[in-house]
Amino acid sequence: MKRLEIVLIGHSQTMSELSAELNAHGHLIHHLRDEATLKLSAPQNASILIEDGTLDLPGAELGVFETAVHLGLRVGLTPVSERALPELEIVCWLGTATAQRLIARHTVAATLSGNGRVLRDAAVATLVDNVAMLISRFSRDTEYFARAERVDPPRSGRQESLLQLDRLAFEHCFNFTAAPELLRVAEQTLIARLDRSFSQFAGRIALSIDGERISYDQLRAHSVAIQTQIQAMRPHASAEPVVIGICMPKSAALFAGILAILGNGTVYLPLDPSQPLQRQQYILENAHAVLLLHNGSHPLAGVVVPGLDISCIEIVPTAQSLMRYRPETDAPCMALYTSGTTGHPKGVMLSQRNLSHFTAWYAHYVELSEHSRVLQFSTLSFDSSVIDIFPTLLSGAELIVASDDQRRDPLQLFELLDQNLSHAFLPPALLSILPIDRPLKLKHLCTGGDVCEPYVIERLAAQCHFHNLYGPTEATVLITAGQFQLGGSNRNLGRPIANSQVLILDEDMQPVADQTPGELYIVGPGVCLGYINNPELTDDRYVHVTLGDGQSIRAYRTGDIGKWTSEGIELSGRRDNQVKIRGFRVEPEEIEHCLRDSQLYRQVAVVIDDQRRILAFLAQPHGAEPDAARRLLKDHVAAMLPDYMRPTAYTELASMPFASNGKVDRKALLQLPVNMLEQAPRRLPDSESERLLLTLWADLLELPPGEISTDESFFNLGGHSILLSQMLLGIRERFGRSIPINRFIEAPTLTNLASLLDSDGTTSWTVSPQAFLDGSAPFELPVLPVERMGDVHKVIVTGANGFLGVHIVEALLAWGATEVACLVRENAGMTAQDRFIQALRENRLEHLDLAR
Repeated sequence: MKRLEIVLIGHSQTMSELSAELNAHGHLIHHLRDEATLKLSAPQNASILIEDGTLDLPGAELGVFETAVHLGLRVGLTPVSERALPELEIVCWLGTATAQRLIARHTVAATLSGNGRVLRDAAVATLVDNVAMLISRFSRDTEYFARAERVDPPRSGRQESLLQLDRLAFEHCFNFTAAPELLRVAEQTLIARLDRSFSQFAGRIALSIDGERISYDQLRAHSVAIQTQIQAMRPHASAEPVVIGICMPKSAALFAGILAILGNGTVYLPLDPSQPLQRQQYILENAHAVLLLHNGSHPLAGVVVPGLDISCIEIVPTAQSLMRYRPETDAPCMALYTSGTTGHPKGVMLSQRNLSHFTAWYAHYVELSEHSRVLQFSTLSFDSSVIDIFPTLLSGAELIVASDDQRRDPLQLFELLDQNLSHAFLPPALLSILPIDRPLKLKHLCTGGDVCEPYVIERLAAQCHFHNLYGPTEATVLITAGQFQLGGSNRNLGRPIANSQVLILDEDMQPVADQTPGELYIVGPGVCLGYINNPELTDDRYVHVTLGDGQSIRAYRTGDIGKWTSEGIELSGRRDNQVKIRGFRVEPEEIEHCLRDSQLYRQVAVVIDDQRRILAFLAQPHGAEPDAARRLLKDHVAAMLPDYMRPTAYTELASMPFASNGKVDRKALLQLPVNMLEQAPRRLPDSESERLLLTLWADLLELPPGEISTDESFFNLGGHSILLSQMLLGIRERFGRSIPINRFIEAPTLTNLASLLDSDGTTSWTVSPQAFLDGSAPFELPVLPVERMGDVHKVIVTGANGFLGVHIVEALLAWGATEVACLVRENAGMTAQDRFIQALRENRLEHLDLAR
């Protein structure tokens, strides 16, 4: 096969992949990505020119390639349906624009998954394989293209540049959510729509609270009275948003005060009166609040910020508009504070458009009408209160406010739900202790913010429309919705809501394939204005994602890890919850999901402490006695999870601690004493090797020798990959020999380690049962053509600065690798090269010749 000089012209990602493939075939490749490079670096003796349609190529620029064979690659897109990916057609034209003929055409059907990344990868693989085949034939026969037969015309009509394939990777059929009518509604501000609703439904009941039923007309009059007082105290010339806080127990005055703040064109800032004063003060100061509405007894009023007591304002019936000022569509509307990683809460600013679009979508989604009766359960400082309040009042429905006793007592709450309520939002933790053996009369029940227990889904999915809602405050409360199905996954988040998209991207900001974990990025009208007085955090989390065609869109980076499934998006965990244990990435949520699947306990939670111990907390066993349930659970875990993911301790509680937002309080769990259940008696060393190793382990693990049993796992005692490396070095120094590391990891106990050291190498080993399972697993990797393998002497090593990585590099160099690329991250104090050299030094491999 003759080595060809080939010029690739174009900047699509597909051309980069084609370049790598042809280079692996041994051809000399020149990839010219723009017009400037084409003018300056065009080779003179190219045999073939391949272009992808991304550059405008005038004939004069191509004059230097007059003797080369010209191939033009294009893609045709044929729509299948409005909410499906297109059918693709890869075409290859021979010749220039003045004299072309079609020599290859390949159809790529839309995938059943609807994932554009999957379809794009299939199309690129088809293109690369077929172009490589054409080039291979030409390299053996220079007359091949001259004899190539013309194929039938493309079915797709118009062809596009290969940049369309890069754009397609960012598409998913679940993101085809266009609802133009809701976008038109969102052009109207939230307060303008509320004002119209209060006029339209003036005589209907708006609010039921403390045994009192208040009409829309009465609530408007109350709000207008408060507005008048606010008007006299608020600044009227301000360069920044005017923020007004409200902090008081739930009452008619509270809801009237919310409407008064919005009607004045100011920003509504809810505070929870049960939260510490220090936290409330921080929020008021951080938001630059100019006024605090209260019920006459707030200690910060008049001290930190001017206060206004709205509990006893005289109410005069009036037909005056609820909207005193007409804000801009994208003006700030509401400030919500959520937990922050710095020890202080972080504030999120929502716009009029954000809230107007969300409320219009939600009211339509759960079929709200003026005949609906909706539970108001959440505290106002929690974002789910937005779900309760505004869609209800915009629909002319009745808002039924739960008292504090009803919120605390599941039996009282159930009795309230039984009073002909039609809609409610309740957190999963509460649903797990609600007496749901009796049927609920709700039409729509929504939950979200945490994972719902399987038995709760089983009971409620058959009784009503039971919805799982997901989304951060930073994207206006929620971004996906799905109805729970019997037998379905409790981690299924459903699909993006109207006019919104969720992108699941890898670390390189590229879309992932099906069942591949990636970080969730949110796009659409719910993406908020940003964090309050925190531009650095805003820039970090509200990012611009560059799509395949170069278009840039604003997105919110959630930090949540999820994957595409046939049903929608399945949540895998949090990016910042990932912990490395024994060198493996571990998600507490995955372990928690396994415990839930056993259905042995009503409530389960998993946390990982500072010592990297996996701690399981259990509450309310189902049916079985606690001891029996615990044993069954441990058997279930042993069957389902690898040993590094199995909890070190199982602690039983009467019930889980809850945070104010209704979620399990995981910080509180970390403060609880843990029970090392069913702990076996300590086994003492019975040989000199075991005694020496016990001293080594005690030093490494920083444990008293008396707390180490010779049959306990090194990793359960707190060992990890770094300590393992140090242990192996210590063994070399004290015993003058090494051990087979894989044999130790199979049974990482001190007894096994001593037997490995005492062995003369002839011991007959017992094969692990897992080995038989692994050996019988079907081998389903596709066999690729040998010409695609590339140079086997060029190798990439990931994790090259770890214990295993440096020894792999040593072995590769000894084997004869000509090029070893070591992937090492730099850190704040060291370059990647310095970190690698340090790793070689720590593992006594500084003698390796890196110069070659």
